Amino acid sequence: MNKRLSEKRLLNITLFYLSRYESSTDKVRAMLKRRLKRMATKGEEIPPEAESWIENVIQKVQDYAYLNDDRYAENQVRTLIGQGKSEKFIMAKLKQDGIDTATTKRLIEASGSNEKDRAITFMRRKKIGPYRSKQDPTYFKKDMGTLARAGFSYDTIQSVLSESDLISIF
Repeated sequence: MNKRLSEKRLLNITLFYLSRYESSTDKVRAMLKRRLKRMATKGEEIPPEAESWIENVIQKVQDYAYLNDDRYAENQVRTLIGQGKSEKFIMAKLKQDGIDTATTKRLIEASGSNEKDRAITFMRRKKIGPYRSKQDPTYFKKDMGTLARAGFSYDTIQSVLSESDLISIF
């Protein structure tokens, strides 16, 4: 037996989702639209006002301060910087989540980290470069490729993999 779709049911779905995950407005909107689509494929009747219910629910949870894009962006930037992600990666990830680039750029600058430090953190986590257990010059190109795919610039890659920086890391 399926429950009838109502604004209250959408609110409950949203509150349950937000109790488990920190999220952005766009991610919540997409989640609710996916739920509506899934309900429709199961044969439930979706009222025409369901789209406006979604916007009302989003407004309510924002008013309750359960949904805050700035807080979400700040947490994501802090987490991604801690993981050693590049600025390019962070910008793309948050843009995908519906956070504007100006906010993301401001948060990255406010963090005080730079691209070189994040690249070193990335190398440590992935155990590449000087953190590789088997030091062999044949891995240099492979490490460059790994860092490039992670979104780091050529200059940053050259800097962190250069001989002088490798000595200072140890």
